[in-house]
Amino acid sequence: MVSGLLRVWKCRLALVHLRTRNRFTPCLLIILGGSASGPLAEKVSKELGLKPGRLEIKNFPDGEMYVRIHEDVRDQDVAVIQSLYGPNCNEKIFEYLLLVDTLRDLGARSITGVAPYLAYARQDARFYPGEAITPSSLARMFEAAGTTSFLTIDWEPHRLGGVAKVFKIPAQNLSAMPLLGQYAREHLAPRNPIVIAQTRGRELGCRRGKGIGRGIFRIPEETGSKGGNHYHQDHGRRC
Repeated sequence: MVSGLLRVWKCRLALVHLRTRNRFTPCLLIILGGSASGPLAEKVSKELGLKPGRLEIKNFPDGEMYVRIHEDVRDQDVAVIQSLYGPNCNEKIFEYLLLVDTLRDLGARSITGVAPYLAYARQDARFYPGEAITPSSLARMFEAAGTTSFLTIDWEPHRLGGVAKVFKIPAQNLSAMPLLGQYAREHLAPRNPIVIAQTRGRELGCRRGKGIGRGIFRIPEETGSKGGNHYHQDHGRRC
């Protein structure tokens, strides 16, 4: 399944690279991995037949962050892979912003942000007056820093009309659902299984997955709800 995801990243990054290239000005795609996605950046680079870009990221004793890019990125296409997850997601977001802003300042030709996991994705609506719609705020910050295109995986902000409407730059949402379905079919041999989605947004994402759509999994119709929690009458099923 991991190799399948790598092939997806490879195809998408190659497509972005070709779209931004000028045939009279050959340029090299440089892939940089933030502190949260260094190993992934190395694997994607290997799939593309490239060496991962060199950079240095560290924290000073007072907590301040230091970023240095050890590549000549002027007039080059650059992809920054940084998964934005976990309790320190804010620090990873700030690191991403520093990387992108530095790349822009160094003259990078294009900067593609790749976030396998996008923090704050579920805060895509204003449920109470005065709440922040955080995905929209993040998109504006990423764009202002210098991101020229953006890729994420299995995040479909249906309340905001989709990824393409959250960003003003070209943005795409990839899906691992077909690969998960294929893995389940080959390794779990499920019989009459069921998928339980955590939220309505997750359920919509699962329904769009081609692997699930082929009958590997089924999301049952809701039979009741209480206090925002959903209940389904499906006893004795594999989840």
